Amino acid sequence: MRPIERIVGRVASSVRLKLLAMALVPVAVVVPLALFGLTSWSASFAYDQLYIKVNTDLAVAHDTFERIKRDELDYLLRLSESHRFRSAMEANDDAAVRGLIDELRQRAGFSFLRVIEPGDETDLPTRASVGIEILGPQQLAAIDPALARFVELPIVETRRARPSERTLEQRGMVIRAHQPVLDGSGRLMAVLDGGVLLNNNFGFVDQIRDLVYGPGSLPAGSIGTVTVFLDDVRISTNVPRVAGTRALGTRVSDEVVNAVLDEGRTWIDRAFVVNDW
Repeated sequence: MRPIERIVGRVASSVRLKLLAMALVPVAVVVPLALFGLTSWSASFAYDQLYIKVNTDLAVAHDTFERIKRDELDYLLRLSESHRFRSAMEANDDAAVRGLIDELRQRAGFSFLRVIEPGDETDLPTRASVGIEILGPQQLAAIDPALARFVELPIVETRRARPSERTLEQRGMVIRAHQPVLDGSGRLMAVLDGGVLLNNNFGFVDQIRDLVYGPGSLPAGSIGTVTVFLDDVRISTNVPRVAGTRALGTRVSDEVVNAVLDEGRTWIDRAFVVNDW
């Protein structure tokens, strides 16, 4: 090959290399940046979707809870207005009244349902009401000694929970409704007092779980759980502890206590539950 041809070949080769470098360098820089950006966006999008789902789940649980409260009060209202019940009350037919009370208690799932007459208790409510009440062991025993025994729950030592010397939970959390019963002249004859204990109430938490986490709502292998806490203690839950048992008496992690109980915030984030994240 003549010298001039060799020179031309070298120049051409050099130009090709430069052109190739000019083409590859941007690709080598842009592609990793694009992949990083896509990964970050995907993670952010997934978190946003999870955040939306958790908020939706909380809304469904709250709506279900409110419906249960309304239903409880509605049961008492219908009983107070029924002809059979009012006739039994006006006739002082205690046996008939007890029969109607027991029938509704079993049918509607009340933990307790009773008739309080004026003079039996002070400060009887004069308006219909429903809400959450925390009852101590003496208050529960005054309604029914069996209730006080039913709610007793040993507190389980739990990892990452706030240090505590408590070993036994004896209080009851109750959805409690009052419905005044008036005679034809508007005089207060009695007050219907009904409550649903949330302690050990697996039907309550399972009903909400099945509504929130229906078929296909969770990835394969995942489980949805619902828990009722009294302070930081699980008094009703479908969180598993060991095979075939529920994590009753276990406590929530300290970071959740700090956010929810101390600061009044809603916790929407990862949390350590019983023995795992």
